[in-house]
Amino acid sequence: MIQRIQSVYLLAVLVLQLVALFILKNWITASGSFSTLSDQPFLYAGIVASAILSFFSLLKFKARKLQFVLNRLNSLIHLVILFVFVVRVFAITDPETTHPFSLFLPALTIGLLYLANKAIKKDEDLIRSVDRIR
Repeated sequence: MIQRIQSVYLLAVLVLQLVALFILKNWITASGSFSTLSDQPFLYAGIVASAILSFFSLLKFKARKLQFVLNRLNSLIHLVILFVFVVRVFAITDPETTHPFSLFLPALTIGLLYLANKAIKKDEDLIRSVDRIR
């Protein structure tokens, strides 16, 4: 259901992943040069897996516990991607190398996934409190 706030957050994560796949194709290598995303199969697989998990989690709005677990797994994938990016940034020796916006995408998506999980937990607590009243 797109009217829930967690669905909006998950849709934003999905859009960011599609942006990372199709528009931001340049990634920094350890030497400071740019390479395409298809040259980096590990990062490409991580971003594709994250996009698939986001889409699947968006469709599973009725199964809140499964949605919560999928978002945690998606956050873990983004933490690994962010770690790879940070290692590459510290490996660059040229201080004048500019970093593309794509370096900030994993951190932004982790934040959005955190907000989605927070909203899912809030919904789950609300459902439990209503069940207790009955």
